[in-house]
Amino acid sequence: MKTINFDEYISQYGDPTIAMAAVIKELQSGGILQLENRVYEFHADRAMEKYGYVSNNDNGMKRVLMPLENRNDITIEGNGAQFLLHGHLMAALLEGCSNITFRNLSIDYSRPFHSEVEILEVTGNQVTLRIDPEKYPFHLTNDCLFFDGEGWSSNQIQSLLMYDPKTADLVPGAGDWYIFQSRFRAASPESDTIVLEWGNYPSPYQLIPGMQVILAMVGRDTPAFAVSGCNNIRYENVTIYHSYAMGFLFQDCRNVTLSSCRVIPPRGRLISACADASHFVNCSGEVLVENCVFEAQMDDAVNVHGIYTVVDEIGENQLLLRYMHYQQAGTPIYHVGDTLRFVKCRTMTPFGMAQITECIPLNSSMVILKTTDLPDGLEVGDAAENLTRIPDNVVIKGCKTGKNRARSFLLSAGRKITVCGNELHSSGSAIYISGDANYWYESGNVGTVEICNNEIYGCNKTAGWGNAAIDIVPEIPDLTESYFHESISIHDNQFLLYRDAVLFARAVRHLKIYHNSAVYLPNSVSESEYAAYSVTACGFPALEPMKIQKKK
Repeated sequence: MKTINFDEYISQYGDPTIAMAAVIKELQSGGILQLENRVYEFHADRAMEKYGYVSNNDNGMKRVLMPLENRNDITIEGNGAQFLLHGHLMAALLEGCSNITFRNLSIDYSRPFHSEVEILEVTGNQVTLRIDPEKYPFHLTNDCLFFDGEGWSSNQIQSLLMYDPKTADLVPGAGDWYIFQSRFRAASPESDTIVLEWGNYPSPYQLIPGMQVILAMVGRDTPAFAVSGCNNIRYENVTIYHSYAMGFLFQDCRNVTLSSCRVIPPRGRLISACADASHFVNCSGEVLVENCVFEAQMDDAVNVHGIYTVVDEIGENQLLLRYMHYQQAGTPIYHVGDTLRFVKCRTMTPFGMAQITECIPLNSSMVILKTTDLPDGLEVGDAAENLTRIPDNVVIKGCKTGKNRARSFLLSAGRKITVCGNELHSSGSAIYISGDANYWYESGNVGTVEICNNEIYGCNKTAGWGNAAIDIVPEIPDLTESYFHESISIHDNQFLLYRDAVLFARAVRHLKIYHNSAVYLPNSVSESEYAAYSVTACGFPALEPMKIQKKK
């Protein structure tokens, strides 16, 4: 197998970004790319460009450092290399590849796509903020705050989120506060302080001087790694310190491994990725996430799901299907030979299947599928999911999550799922099992799920990201007596509780919770003697009562 020394190409081409383009061309027939244990700086304005359909992120033209298309048998050996990216630059976009490995490297951006500021003073509907102009360059124009980066400037500031600098964690109860219409002005000329004025509506929570505020921008433009339509992809000892979207994104892939990877902020910052740390869409085979650390990302640590499309027209063994959520548009999820399953959106009840004989993508919103015989009762407005593109086995083990906005693990697709030996801490639910054909259109019901030997710590301390530490909540507007999820077993876990809500579940055929222990944290807001279970429309529940001890 060919081995390429990256530094030799830098010597030849001068600029590391241009050198990488030459390397990518050289790796047509596979090989090993060897880097050195040092910092490499790459610039978006010199990178290759490609249009990307990237599920749950923003589609569009992407500047990509390593675009790999229809390549096989490539290893990127970092040897401790650090990639410092300048501007809107993806580290890698893989399409139609097999047997690709990235290992022993890290990714960061010279200017992060969020800004971290300090609260100085709060008066009425005004808050005075201090911004470090070296870390987070900015300017003010006509009561608008612009954050400035390399090749970009934006006033599209979406939300505010409050963090405690002592713990580097969200302040309990402090959720998203959207500030689209807010005014900004300088506190004084030539000052690094600004005044945020949010109008006549009250703040949803108490802003506290001395706390840190994350100002997040609109969009999910630049994931670090995006992988589409690939087989046997492995990331090993890869660290992402920041990305303007997902950290690791896999769509329509088979057999994916994240081993000893990290999505964490570097020293001196509170936030890592601006969205999910890792995200798996319509993947199949095995999804393995082992010994990873996901901390301080702006959304979930792991999300595994499929995509529901909705029936727009019905013909003779032919369907016109529509992508419903704008962040799923154009995602390649259907292939000849795949099996469709149809679901009534309001009840989430599956009622029939068909096989795809031809797939004709029309545009980013619509696809035509020719099929075998369609089931009786199929109507316009019903949802379709791809049963073939579901993981046979999802294993998440030995991982640590913490200090992030939202949840730890979202698991909405998988024939068998094992969540074992993890340390989970998040502002919302530790484990969230859903399924939704009405808003997010994230498909799937789970088959057999085992949640065991985890330490679930201080979760569910902020409203809006779950009802309990473990939240099993398929979004079913018209709940019937039919079951959505099949079998979920929760045992031998330790819960360190901020509140007594341990389990919320609905529409599960077989549900068991046993041999768990629970302790209240010193700052808990509950005093109940037993853990709270809320179970609705579940068959054959076996719920062992769990007494809660007070932590001294």
